[in-house]
Amino acid sequence: MFGFKVFACFFLFVFLGVLALLCKENAATLFGVTLLVEYFLFDRTWAGWRKKLIWLVPITCILVGLILYFFASIRGIRFENLLEDVSILTRESRTIDRFSYLCTQFSVFVQYVRLLFFPVGQNLDYMMPFKRGFFDGYTPLAFLFVVFVLVLGFWNIRKRPAVSFGIFWFFVTLSIESSIFPISDAIFEHRLYLPMFGFAVAVVYSVFDLFQDREKWAVAILSVAFLALSAGTYLRNQIWKDPVMLWADVTSKSPHNHRAYYNLGNVLQRRGKLDEALLQYEKALQLRPNFAVAHDNMGLIFMAKGNIPEAVKHTGMAVRIRPGNAIIQNNYGQLLLRQGRIEEAAKHFYQAVRIKPRYAKAQNNLGIALAQQKKLKEAKEHLLLAARLDPNNPEILNNVGQVFMLQGNSKEAVRYFEATIQQNPNFAQALTNLGFMRLKENRMDEAAQYFHRALAVAPDMGRARQGLNLAIKAKGSWGPRR
Repeated sequence: MFGFKVFACFFLFVFLGVLALLCKENAATLFGVTLLVEYFLFDRTWAGWRKKLIWLVPITCILVGLILYFFASIRGIRFENLLEDVSILTRESRTIDRFSYLCTQFSVFVQYVRLLFFPVGQNLDYMMPFKRGFFDGYTPLAFLFVVFVLVLGFWNIRKRPAVSFGIFWFFVTLSIESSIFPISDAIFEHRLYLPMFGFAVAVVYSVFDLFQDREKWAVAILSVAFLALSAGTYLRNQIWKDPVMLWADVTSKSPHNHRAYYNLGNVLQRRGKLDEALLQYEKALQLRPNFAVAHDNMGLIFMAKGNIPEAVKHTGMAVRIRPGNAIIQNNYGQLLLRQGRIEEAAKHFYQAVRIKPRYAKAQNNLGIALAQQKKLKEAKEHLLLAARLDPNNPEILNNVGQVFMLQGNSKEAVRYFEATIQQNPNFAQALTNLGFMRLKENRMDEAAQYFHRALAVAPDMGRARQGLNLAIKAKGSWGPRR
């Protein structure tokens, strides 16, 4: 009944579908939309579908089995406890009840449709609260609206199949993110990208169907809509161009969204506007006092401003709230190291690398703390690991060189200092270290050159000034060899 090409195309479709599923979970809807295309564009007869079902049903079962096997081998499903593990895998959040999520999605559906017809008041992060049940707020009315749209789809199957196709496409492509699979955020506008195609098909067909005898009117209406939407897109992109404007827009539309204030503060902090960033973090903490990353970032700002007591207060709070966060542990360790509390700092760096062994920054900081405790062998191990994890980081390379220098391994020390300068020719500390290595080798001209380069970058570096004086004194006077 079916030739080799048909089966080859089918299995290619399955293979590409699995690859798509690895990239994005809603690719699971590909099977559904393929059936929609087959039904609405090629074959709407029962006789034709009866023949297809003979091979479609067993192939579908095999496909489901392959997907389960894939999850079993890659994500750890235990077949002896299959239902429980599948339940865990089909939710992004374990704190949200499936029924509450479904009830919330009825209101989300209404919001999506409203945005498609009237795209005003767009918001990057709605932070919509989840419904407590079916009768919470306007959920019953939203449910009736969803049912109405579905009925509209079935009612138009014979009269206006393009409208039905668009409606069902919309539902199918939203089915992963707007059904019974809980996700931490109930609504995100980017989830409409794929469903929007079905909406466009239904609307365009409906307009031309409404003005069957006056196609110019239909073209004019759609052209005006196109121009209006294009203008709206341009204006919205002006906000997206600037992260500060974008997150300020979110805070104005969602004033109770702690994440919006945090993200706005984060952008301001990266731009060096520390006081403005602190203000945003404070607003985030007013809404959510146990927001660990906001406390952590406030600690970093206070540390940069030299306000150590406030830095300790906020970073310490962040560690108590989220002790399993490697970045927070590392930041607290850095603060303690700056205070000279080396042993305490090392404990937090150990925690950071235990949580996240491939965290180069924490490995580097642990190496520094151990070196300051004269544990050079262990320090070298962690610094070398940091260098392998982040081989182009000049600070890490310089630290490795310093440990080798302290151990008396001049050859390896010079190699790492030179590698540091390759990455950053103006790294004053590495230039100074190389200067002292050349002093040790009695290569005074080269030593003086390195010290001069270091002082050109950092005129107040006392160690480089001291090294230059030693080189000049040893040589009698400095100048290039002739």
